[in-house]
Amino acid sequence: MKTMSTRILMLLSCALSLPLAGAAGCDTGGGDDDEGDEGATMRPGDACLSCHGPSAEEAAFTVAGTVFNDVDGTAGVDGATVTLVDADGAKVKLSTNSAGNFYTGKALSFPVDVTISKGGDTVEMTAAGNGDCNSCHGDGNAVHLP
Repeated sequence: MKTMSTRILMLLSCALSLPLAGAAGCDTGGGDDDEGDEGATMRPGDACLSCHGPSAEEAAFTVAGTVFNDVDGTAGVDGATVTLVDADGAKVKLSTNSAGNFYTGKALSFPVDVTISKGGDTVEMTAAGNGDCNSCHGDGNAVHLP
């Protein structure tokens, strides 16, 4: 797995049971040493919407990200609940997968309030201006529980 120091992380969404299809122009890195290069567990911590954003030919998301176990992005958190409430009051609940990834393609009005929880641990972010969580939360600022 690649080091997190080169990964960009952000706070919000991505983890349904749908596999991620490689979007056109999405360089998944390839190679035997890269784990999770395809599917829903691909590239935890990378800016998801850089490949899977509104202009993607396949698997376009409105919100996507990774939840980690610490601020340095050491390991993904499986089974955390990510709750999004958009500017119009629409609510979307997601669950992180084994890599800590979460995502949705549901249309949302920004800004979005985000709550991430698992067990007794909860973190919140208000007024997230975009859905590419990992694009802001990186290098020592990973979205994390606890």
